This record gives sequence, structure tokens and C-alpha cells, in this order.
Amino acid sequence: MSNGDKETSPASNSESSEPPGGIDGHGRREFLKATNVLALGGLFTAEPTRGGNAPTASESSGKTRSTLYTPDRRSAARENADRYTWAANRRKEAIETADEYREAYEDIDGLWRAVTAQTVPRSISLSDAVGDNNPQNGAAVYETFGTDPLNATPTRRPWELVDSTPEVGRQDITFPAAQPWKLVEPATGGVFPTNDFAAYRESGLDDRGTFDPALADDSLLVNEERPDKPDNWGVDDGTGWVDEDGELGVEGARYHFVAYYNRVYRWEYILDAVRAFRDAYLFTDDVAYARAGTVLVDRIADIYPEMDISVYRYDDGYVGIHEWTGQGKIGGCVEETVAIRVLLSAYDAFFPAMTNEDLLAFLGKKAEEYNVGSKAGADDVRRNIEENVVQAVLPAVQNHQIHSPSGGHRTALAMSAAVQDDPGGYTGDAVEFLLRSGERTHRRDGSYWGEWWVTGGDLLSELVDKVDRDGNHKGSPAASEAAFQALQDVTAVLDDYEGYDGPTVGDHPSVERAAGGRVPQILHEKYLPRAGSMGRTGNPWLPIETEAMTRAFESFGNERFAKAAFLVNGYSYDGMHDGVFTKDPEAVAGSVQEVIDADGPLELSSTNQAGTGLAVLRDGEHYIRGGYRVVGQFPSMTVLDHTADYTVYSGSGTVQFEADTAGQSINFEFSVPVTETYEFTLKPFKSTGYGIYEVLIDGETVGEHDFYRETIGVGDDTVIADGVELSEGTHRLTFENVGKLDAATNYKMGVITATFLDERAQRERELEAERGNTQRSISIQYGASTPDGPGTYGRHRDALHVDVHAYGGDLAPDLGYPEQTGFWPHPDSPGDSSTWPKGEYWTTNTISHNTVVVDEAPQAETGVGSPLHFAATDRVSIADVESPDAYPGVDQYRRTTAMVRIDEQHSYAVDFFRVEGGDDHCFSFHGAAGSAATEGLDLVDQDGGTYAGPDVPRPAYGESSDYDREGESGFDYLDNVARDGDPGERFSVDWGVTDAWDAIPDRGDVHLRLTMVGDVDEVALADGRPPRHPGVPRHLRYALARRQGSNVDSTFTSVLEPYRGDRSVESIEAVPTRSGDDAGRAVKVALANGRTDYVAYAPGESICIVSDKFQFDGFLAVYSEREGEPTFAHVEDGSMLAPVRDGPPLVRDKPGAYEGVIEDFTRNVSRTNEFRVRLTKGPQRGNVADELAGTWLYVETDAGVQAYHIEDATANQGNQMTLNVGEQTTVARFADSSDPDAGYEYTIEERAQFRVPLSRTWVQID
Repeated sequence: MSNGDKETSPASNSESSEPPGGIDGHGRREFLKATNVLALGGLFTAEPTRGGNAPTASESSGKTRSTLYTPDRRSAARENADRYTWAANRRKEAIETADEYREAYEDIDGLWRAVTAQTVPRSISLSDAVGDNNPQNGAAVYETFGTDPLNATPTRRPWELVDSTPEVGRQDITFPAAQPWKLVEPATGGVFPTNDFAAYRESGLDDRGTFDPALADDSLLVNEERPDKPDNWGVDDGTGWVDEDGELGVEGARYHFVAYYNRVYRWEYILDAVRAFRDAYLFTDDVAYARAGTVLVDRIADIYPEMDISVYRYDDGYVGIHEWTGQGKIGGCVEETVAIRVLLSAYDAFFPAMTNEDLLAFLGKKAEEYNVGSKAGADDVRRNIEENVVQAVLPAVQNHQIHSPSGGHRTALAMSAAVQDDPGGYTGDAVEFLLRSGERTHRRDGSYWGEWWVTGGDLLSELVDKVDRDGNHKGSPAASEAAFQALQDVTAVLDDYEGYDGPTVGDHPSVERAAGGRVPQILHEKYLPRAGSMGRTGNPWLPIETEAMTRAFESFGNERFAKAAFLVNGYSYDGMHDGVFTKDPEAVAGSVQEVIDADGPLELSSTNQAGTGLAVLRDGEHYIRGGYRVVGQFPSMTVLDHTADYTVYSGSGTVQFEADTAGQSINFEFSVPVTETYEFTLKPFKSTGYGIYEVLIDGETVGEHDFYRETIGVGDDTVIADGVELSEGTHRLTFENVGKLDAATNYKMGVITATFLDERAQRERELEAERGNTQRSISIQYGASTPDGPGTYGRHRDALHVDVHAYGGDLAPDLGYPEQTGFWPHPDSPGDSSTWPKGEYWTTNTISHNTVVVDEAPQAETGVGSPLHFAATDRVSIADVESPDAYPGVDQYRRTTAMVRIDEQHSYAVDFFRVEGGDDHCFSFHGAAGSAATEGLDLVDQDGGTYAGPDVPRPAYGESSDYDREGESGFDYLDNVARDGDPGERFSVDWGVTDAWDAIPDRGDVHLRLTMVGDVDEVALADGRPPRHPGVPRHLRYALARRQGSNVDSTFTSVLEPYRGDRSVESIEAVPTRSGDDAGRAVKVALANGRTDYVAYAPGESICIVSDKFQFDGFLAVYSEREGEPTFAHVEDGSMLAPVRDGPPLVRDKPGAYEGVIEDFTRNVSRTNEFRVRLTKGPQRGNVADELAGTWLYVETDAGVQAYHIEDATANQGNQMTLNVGEQTTVARFADSSDPDAGYEYTIEERAQFRVPLSRTWVQID
């Protein structure tokens, strides 16, 4: 199982470790091929319960064993820590962190007293003012530090917050470690609150040891820090302080110093301490850690029942992550899914040690001192935790106090069931509710937030209704991956719980499909498409975890997961392993390697996820993936022995050997897969305190390296030896100090990676250096508006947005995650609070995306659009999609993109964006950060204002302007405007990419060029500002092409050309077309290699003649020639392509598509799905089954076109065929989610009409 705790790692170059996070998953789950998950609902007989009317949880049956951390798992963890460096490092970090907490709180009484009760408010926001969390520095802090520029070290300086912005002039101010509850603002030396809240809280402790404001000494509410200010200045009694004069930035703003510190620091450190004590105890069996952890968990159990975040209201300035429901306990309901899992796992871990006499003596004394119930024995302590924490999970889930959009509440509920270990009581109730269909419900009852409740865990509906046929949830790819990992976690908990004997939920086909949903979306090994709110503008981020893929591989046996794990792990087996509680955890790396050795790494071709609504056109290769390339990351390598201590800095990935004299050495173990001659390269860490080391392999000297450098940091890759003969298997790598330079202050060293390349891998590296990573892609988003969940700005109005990736970079990035979230108003939410204006009117708005705005309005909420064509051949790849819901009343909103290969390293794309209807069409496109040069435009700088007009200013930070509230176009977020009011019929904008994220190798001279041909009324360039996050560029340059009139019919025609250095395209021009409907468009592209391409688009039904050069009957054609002679022809969904004047047709095959009727299809949730169809039209020749394999089936439905990829086909009698569509299910959802036996609703219907367009290619043969 995986408890879902967040992992944290040491900061780069840090001299101390951050606390460790959660415990890894524990082993392999049995793969059962046939499972009826629906049978789970009948395993338990408890009557349904609802929300606030839920009965009291079952009495404890008396938990008798640890069920998450069984003896075998504990033993495995200790054995692994003795055997593997990565496990030893986890043990070391856990122990060090636990010891730090024990020292900081002096004794277990300090831990007990650290826990704050319901009466001390909690908020994740310091202030209700715009640009909160930093009184002095304003909005600018976001550009460097994001929304959290304050930090703290509560174990050393309790209750102090320190502003981390370097722009602030530091003052040498000393604060005593005993001064709690303080926030520090170094710009002025201000300490907030100015009163001694620690003493105030202590004065108000009641007979339960909890704070009661009515008992507290109000004479302590006085300003002690600023004698130049009034007595009440900066004073916070827990309810905040109002800055009446705006001295901290905003007049009238309320600052919640105490509430912010309590939630963000005090409670996070309490939970982190519980994690640390849990892990240290599991690794060592030292009861001292269990004693400290149990004190915390038991004390939290004392106060957990009354914890309720809803009383701290948003209009009073309190903020939580609660999906705008106001519900939660320690924190908002989303935060609570993490907190409760920490407590549940800790209780299970500490369970065997709760009979410790010292522990019981301490808790018994506390029970005598305070009214906290009996603590006379272990049963009392266990009962307290079970009744107040473990069994509190089910009612808290029912009351929406524990709830997450990604499903973390289900994992918490399953964990509570397993931990309680009472199948006939609470465990049965919890699992029954988990599987029961249901929804979250809201009713206004006169209270501020109203009543919220959840009627079922809805796990079965999550599997059937929420996972689409491509394996994705609605929302961004990142949200979808989080939802899958939550599914993986909850099913693992159920499957691994020894007291549960029902079917294996984790074997449901939807779980396997969900595991692979994002894999086909991977771009350049380090991106996912940015649909919805995820990531930062253009940053490389792949939120797929290696362990998630290896777990899927072990569960389902599907080799694509092994290949995905290898890719996500950086094309390396190093650091690939199962969880620390698994026996033989590194066996999975060998299993993955067997797959890669036999079949090679993951190869991704052009992809269309028609159920999700994402098309990706790909070309090119990554040239480093051949040969044997062994990359050993030293923090994951086994340390065989060492004569001085060593320290692992996870943040920088460095092992520092703490040598203090010559002659000291450290030995690592590494392995190579085959006997070969290898080049050995070392990536060192450099420092002024580092010495000179002899490097040996298997006792033989291979080189020497001096780790000294005047500047501290990561060093360059250095070849230590270029011809080392190594046999297959394990070897010893030794670093032995032989002295130091006079300038060096010590004998230490730091190592990051050791790379071993065989001769083939060396050649591939040279080829990569010559060619680079030639992968390039165009992706088109046509999915549903992406609601990542209430409480976020997930609903991007981004239908038909296009991204361009090449040379390792995102060259046309989506803006990503808004800088402010959490204020998204649920329709039933209280008050008149609005969304974050920039998020609503700009970041998520249509105008900020690479798409078309109609009538100055954002797109409407959309379902998944309709795919109309998709094809991928060696030279030409095509995606043709529409989004009919985007603009109601518009007759067509459709994007067709053809990607054409120039050579192995270069491609271009021709983009046709068709809009029929509306009076104003604005084509918006932006490149990555950098310069934007133009050609064919006579731009005139606008005198002030924005794209909305010279008299319309850009909104101030946090301002909701009248212009936006009235029109919502977002045009006023584009400034520094330059316009050409009478552009010619061809212009170009060339973005020179600055590579803000160091994503492009060599960072050299990369461009994205857009050339538009055709008639537009105006072209403008303007600056749009991404969300303010660390590292994000200050602005991007937008190109805006506009056509206006009455009931306008536009086909924006452009060529997208990524290039590096010199262009491969010499010229681009529109060429005339003639067809019966005048809808055709064509572009002539002359290439530097002497080839000339014509790309033509003909959405009508008639033959299209292109530039009197050629004619075709089809949807799209590509025609190439050299020196006037045809060399290549491609026609999509067509029957003919021929030169106009001379020669026979190059393509002739009537008709250009198969048509038919759906007669039957797979009607249950299955891993294999089929259609039985009857063909009514199609080419009457050849092997039809072979021709259908690899094509796409497009089915007409009332909801639009549904598309399925045909993996293979079988001919039946007559004109009947069976089409195998693999994992792509036709099941859309349960017909009645409350009654799974009622059957399903489907994406298609029997007797529906279908088409299978064909691609035809002709190539000149020399």
C-alpha cells in the first residue's frame, strides 16, 4: 500500500535534511484476469447512512494487530535499509528528523503541549488583502517566490515567520528561541503579532489543557514590539489584526498572524513530526520514537472530534483548501485527506508499542492533571485513538470534512477500514460506504456555508463513469494523473488488507486504463500537454511517477508500463525499486530491463485520444536511446564501505564524503548489463572544502579528480576514463583521497552521477550532439472545458488550443496554473466574493490561448469535441477536429492541422482554422518568452491603453475592472500594443526563444515562426503576462489577427515553423484554389532542400483544383515536386489526385472511405472491445481487413462524432467485419449509478452510421 503522504527532500546544497515524507508502497498485487467488482457491494450489509444523520460509528472491536505495517513488512524495511543505500538514506533521514523534533521539544511533554485545539484559528492565508502573505513587499514577491514568500523554522524559532525575499534589506535581529507565535518581517524588523501570544494562550488553558479565550488574560494583549505605536498596534488575539491605516500595505486589511502560523507551520510541523516518529520507529524498532509519536497521536485524538474549520469563515479573512464548501477539520477538507492518512498510518505503526510503561505512565499523569478521559492502560489509549480518529473518518467523509477532487478521501476511508480491522463493524460500514454510489450534496440551512454531505464513496462510479476510454478523467493531465494515483492507492489498500477477502478491485479494467492514460500524451520525455490548470508557463514538468508505472507493470503485466517507467526514470534503471516495505524491492528494475533489452524503449507516434479530446502529431527521434547507457545516481547507489561519514543531499542529488584527512575512502557498488568497453564520466559537486581523489574500479586505478573549485555548485561532466573493460554484473567504484590543494579548506568531495557508455551509446551521444533531440510535435486540445475541481480555476476556455514542442522546449506554451486559486465560487457558496480577476478574465480565458475568439467573448463550457479526421504517415500527419459547443450559434468552429516532414530533423505544420458565424473573429497566438520579429507588417505603436482600446487600461493587480465585468473578453490584459490596420495577404511573426527553463540543449538560436496567408482586417502585437510564479517570464508577445463583418466566414491559414539556426523553409505563399463551394485553401511551401510542397484543404464535397497545378477529390492533399516534376502525393479521405495538365492520376481509388452500420459491440467493461459492423460502401478490392487495420472508425451520434482506433479487423460472412478496438470501451457510464445492475449507457448506439476515411500516398520511385 501507499499511504499517500507527501514526500519532501532536502533543499539543494543544504547542510541539513528536511523531514522525510510518507512510506513507500509495499509489494506486488496479484493480477486476476476476471473480476466482478460489482459484487463488492454485497459483501457488507450495513444500512445506508447520510451526512449529518449518520449513526455513530461501530464500537471498536479491539484492534489486535497492525494491518498496514505487518511484521513481514517491518522486517523487510529493516533488511532493505541494511542492504540498499536508498533505503539506508530514508532510515537515516527519518532518524535525524525524529531526533531533531525530540530535541526541539525537549521532552514528550513539550510535544503534548504543542498540539493546538479548535479554539486557535487556522488559515492558509496571512491576509484577506490582495497580494497577501507579505505585508511589505506587495505583488512583486510572486515573480520570485510565488504565493508563499514567508518561511519559518519552528523547531529552532517557534512561532516566527521570516520573509525570504532577497530584495528586502536584512537586519541582524536576534529573536530568542523561546519567543513563540511570532512572524518576522525583516524589511522593517517588524515582529508580528506584537503581543506575546504564547503567554496569552498559556493563560487561557482550561481543565482539558486547551485554549479558552474566555479564561485568557487580556492584559497580555498589548504591543510589546513597537513602542512608537499604539498599545493595540499589531496585536492578534487569534482573530487577527486590522491595519486601519494601511501601514503594512493595504488600508483596512486584516492580518491573521496567529491563524496563519498555526495552520501553515505549527500543524504542518506536528504532522511532520508524527511522520518522522512513525518512520524512525518502523526502521529501528526503537520504542522511544513510538512513545513520542503516540503522545502526539493520542493528544490529537483528545481534540480531533471538535476540530471544525467551517467556523473560520472566508468573509472574516480565513482561507482553507476546501473546494469552497468551508468544510474540514484541522484544515480544509482537501488538506484533511493528507492529515488523516498521516494519523491513521502512524497509529497502525505505533500499535505494538502502546503497552510501553513509560508511555502509559506519562499519559496517565496527564489524565490526572487534565480532564482527557482515562489513560490507565494501553486499551484506553487505543480506544481514544480509534473512537476519535480512526472511526471519525467515515462520518467526516459523509459530512464533507474529508474530501478531495482527486479522490484522496477514498484512500483515507479505505485506510481507516483496514486500520480498524473490524470487518463485522466499522470496517464493514466504511467499505460499504466506499463502494456505494453517491454524490456530494448541499442544502442551505441558514448557516454561513450551509449543510454539506456525501451520500456514497462512489468508487465503482469513479471507475466506470469518470475514467474515459483513453484512461483520463476530466480536467488537466496533471489532475487526471492525481486521480489515477488516488485510484491506485485506494485499490491497493483494499487489495492488500489481509482481512478483506472480496474481489480484487485493483484489477478492474478502468484502473489499468487509467494507469496508461497520460503515457501517450508525453511530449519530449518531460512535458504533458497543458490543458487546464497545471504547471508554470512553459516549464518542463512530467507529473508521472516512476513508482506508479512500476506498480502498474507489476499489477497488470503490460510492458508499456515498464517502458513508461524507464522513460520517466530518465532512461535509467538507477533508483528504480519497489517500496521499502517490499522484499527484494530492486527486482522490478531487472524486470523492466528485460523488457527494454528485448523490445527497446517507449516509442510514441502520433496520438489521438478521442475520448479525452487530445490530438498529438509527432515526428523525429531521440538519439540517446540506443546502446547501453548506465547512469548511476550516487544517492541511490549502495555504499559498500567508508572510512569517514557521508551525507546525502537529496535536493541536489549529491553524496558528500566527509573526509578530513588524506587516505580516507568510500566505495560504491554499481552494475552494467553486458560485458563491454565503457567510457566512465563523473558529474561532481565542487566546493572550496574539497580535495583530490584517486578513482578506482575493482581496485584498479582509472583516473584522478580534483573536486576543488572557488565557486560552490554542480560541476561539469568529466570523463575519468575512456576505455574501461567491464564484465556483466556488479563492480566496486572507489574514491580515495590523495591530498588537496593549498587553497582547499578540507578533504571532502561530492559526487552526483557516474555514467558508463558503451561504444554504441558513445556514437549515439555524438549523433545527438550533431542532430540534437529531433522530436517535434503539434498538439491540439479539443476536450471538455477542464474543471479540475471546485476551488480552482480549472475551467480553461481553451477549445482547439494548439501547442508546439521542438528542440526540447515548449515553444507556444499554455499559461498554466493561475497565481491565485481557492476563491472559485461554488453556485451555492455564501457571500458575494468574486474569482481572482486575472485568473477569470485572462489566464483561463480564451484570448490567452492559441485559438480563435468569436465576438469578443470567451468560449462557452464545452464537452469533448468531435474528431473528424486523424492520420499519421511517414511524411504527413493530420488532425481535424471541431468544437461545436464552444460558441453556440456559430455554424462551424474547426481546426485542421497537417504536419509535414522536411527531413529527419525538421517539419512544419499548415494550420487551417475555420469559423463560420459571428461578426468578429480574433485569431490569437503566442510563442515562448523572447523576441518577436515581424515581416510583412507595418506596425504602429498604440498610444497607451490595451488591446481593448487606447482608453482602456490594464487592470491593476487584483482589480476587477468594469470592462471585464461587462464584456469578459480579457482584451484589456494585453498591453504594449502595436497595430497594422491594413496588413497585406502574408505576414510572419518570428519568436526567438530565450528558454526561460533551460529546457533546450545548448539553449541556441531556437525560433518558432508563424506565417499567415489570406485576408485579415488587422494584425496587432501585444504583451500578455503569465501568472506570477517563480521562474515564469514577465510577459509573452501575442500576435492577434482579426476579421470583422456580418456573419463572417473565416479560414485562418497559417504555417507553423519551428527551427534552429537557419530556416529549412525558403518561402511561403497562398495559392489559388477552385472548387464548387469556394471553401478550399492552399499554401505553397518552398524548401531549402529544393523541394516544393503544396498543402491544400477542401472541406466541401467537390473536386478542388490547386493553382492549376493539380486537382484532387478529398478532404486534404499534400503534393510535392522537384524541378517541376511530382515526387510525392498524399490525399486524405479522397479518391483522386492528379496533375492538371500532364500525366495520369497519381492517386485513384474510389471511394476514399468505407461506410457502414454498427450491428453490435462489446457491452460490458472489458480490456478487449470489438465492433461488429456491416459495410455498405468502400473500395472493392484487396484485403479489406488489412486495409482497415490502423485506421479510425468515426461513428455519428446525437452527441457528435465518436472515434475509435481500429487495431485489427477480421472478415466475417459477406460484408460483415469484426473490428478490434483494444482497450477503448464503449461504456460511457452506469445507466443508474445507484443501481449497477441496471446496466450501462454507451458512447454509441446500435444501427449507428460510421465512416472509415482512408489515406492514400504516392511516392516517385527512382
